[in-house]
Amino acid sequence: MAAVLWLCVLAVADVSSYQPNNTDDDVFQELKHPIEEMVKWIENMKWESVAVIFDGKSPTIGFLAKTLTSSLPATTTFIYDLINVGIQTLLHVLYHNLRPNINIVLLCKDSRTCWRFLDEAARYDLKSNRTTDFRHHSKWIVLGHEDTRNTTLKHSGYLDNVAFFQSKKHAPGCNVALCTPSFLMTHESRCQKVFVYTIHNAMGGRRFLELLPTLTYSETSLFPNMKYGHNNRTLIVSTLPSLGMLEMDVVDSRISVSGPVADILQILAKTLNFSYIIRPPADKQWGLQVDGVWDGMVGQLQRREVDLVAADLSVHEDRNAVMDFVMPPIMYSYVEVMYKKVDDDSDQWLLLAKPFKLEVFLLIFACGILFSILYRITQTGSNLEFSNYRYWYEMLWFTLSTILKQVTDKPSCEKRQEPVSYGSKLLLGFWLLFLIVIVSIYTANFVAAISVKKEKPPFANLMELVEREDYTLGMPIEGVNYELFKTSPREDVQKAWRRMKKENETNPFILSTDYDAHARKVETGKHAAFMYTSQIQKYQQEDCRLAALQDKVSWQQSAFGLPLQSPLKDDLEKVLSFLTQSGIIQDILNRRKWSPGHNNTCVQDKSAKAIAFKDLLGCVVVVSACLVLSLLALILELLFYKRFHKRKAAFIPSSTKL
Repeated sequence: MAAVLWLCVLAVADVSSYQPNNTDDDVFQELKHPIEEMVKWIENMKWESVAVIFDGKSPTIGFLAKTLTSSLPATTTFIYDLINVGIQTLLHVLYHNLRPNINIVLLCKDSRTCWRFLDEAARYDLKSNRTTDFRHHSKWIVLGHEDTRNTTLKHSGYLDNVAFFQSKKHAPGCNVALCTPSFLMTHESRCQKVFVYTIHNAMGGRRFLELLPTLTYSETSLFPNMKYGHNNRTLIVSTLPSLGMLEMDVVDSRISVSGPVADILQILAKTLNFSYIIRPPADKQWGLQVDGVWDGMVGQLQRREVDLVAADLSVHEDRNAVMDFVMPPIMYSYVEVMYKKVDDDSDQWLLLAKPFKLEVFLLIFACGILFSILYRITQTGSNLEFSNYRYWYEMLWFTLSTILKQVTDKPSCEKRQEPVSYGSKLLLGFWLLFLIVIVSIYTANFVAAISVKKEKPPFANLMELVEREDYTLGMPIEGVNYELFKTSPREDVQKAWRRMKKENETNPFILSTDYDAHARKVETGKHAAFMYTSQIQKYQQEDCRLAALQDKVSWQQSAFGLPLQSPLKDDLEKVLSFLTQSGIIQDILNRRKWSPGHNNTCVQDKSAKAIAFKDLLGCVVVVSACLVLSLLALILELLFYKRFHKRKAAFIPSSTKL
């Protein structure tokens, strides 16, 4: 920065001594009006800073540079003399000290000096190896003559924003002092007329178009290519297939991509107006440091072989030392464990009890006892007899019968319990209403319990999984997360890694990177695989029996990547921030339409579910228990009556027997 200030002070000191040369009076008269027009444009465009570059060989040009800077009190001006400063050094200073608004005014009497400077500026991006972007971020105002306009266009190379100011020479005998700037802009006469041209990228190629007189002085009027982003420049983009995020097809040596990552890349390309060529890494790796050298896509960025990596690249501090991540991330994800759900049939014999919890059954029992007591009281009124145990016995059976069947044909014992008072009738009505509600709820929950399988995780956390010898573990994960897995401080993760590493010696499938093969093995059961959340969700859409363990292994951010000091970073981050805040990226991730026919619901067996014997095991148990109790009651009743008749026969007199 000190060098820049020194150059500015030196240039200003030199410019202050410049005066128009008498021999260049015609040149001065011809160029002073374009200078006045430049001042109008710069003031109306509200440029905060501008670099004025001139050819110091001509005192007249130096004086015009001084006139221009003194006419812009609200704008910070930097004056550089091409005679005293090297072109490459000056371009470096301009880019790194004026960005993102690189505004330049170029004044030269000798057009070849301007052309050489424009040539170097147009090629500077190629020499800087993707660290500068004069092409898109710089804006140029060039002062020249009519006969040099087309050559200036040629030497501007790929610069998008170049305006050319010129004036026609006044006719002989014209009083130049009478020609006002507005007159010069709008009327042909014997006096001078200022012409303003701007580069326009059209189907026929680049060309200068004349700006018509206007009252609107804006950057997009003077530099119309600013409205078209990067003007369809071609970027080299690297990417790799990623399960659930990007698919890659190669047809006739042409690479096409699809998936959420491709959708985001396409939105960026349309918004910023650039095209791209897909160039995946030759080694098909994501990016690991091997013997101090980065491979894969990260290596491409480190060597500045590509402009952008469009992939769900995991953010990591080691990678951040050799590349830049485009923030905000496109996705937040986890490394999780995918396994197959297991039907829990261990308590099928309790199926009849599943619709209600224990406290509900206790409440129904308490309500039944209370109903029996209150119903007995309302039936007898003041003639309540606690000693009539048979009546209480019949009352309890009556209450039980209302719960089980809500009787219509009543035996004699139940007929004796028919309500006689208005209180008992009202109480019985509310009791039956209560039973209707309870039975309906029980029936619905019972049907649901039979129809819906209860799937219980075979393990609660990662440590329990690692200790299950009947399960095998697999890890198709690659890239930096593979290394993070090995160096994780978590005891359960380390134990899982040691087990997989040992088993991989005899079974290479354990650490293979074939995601589909691991998913198929998980579907067969007794196998669990470490995968990213997005990948697990993709397989869950295909099979509802697959699930993810609640115990997360690690958390990660996924983002696009750029070479260090890439000039594309600000533009890409601005668009990505908008896409993130507006929810567009999340909508893309939620759709996840990776192939025709995919939807957001998992595939289930749509055929009718047959009831198995184990589903009715609870009913069988209850019926069996009731039969056993009935037989026991029958046996006890027979024994009781047999003994009763014997005792009765013993008390009958012998005369009576005769």
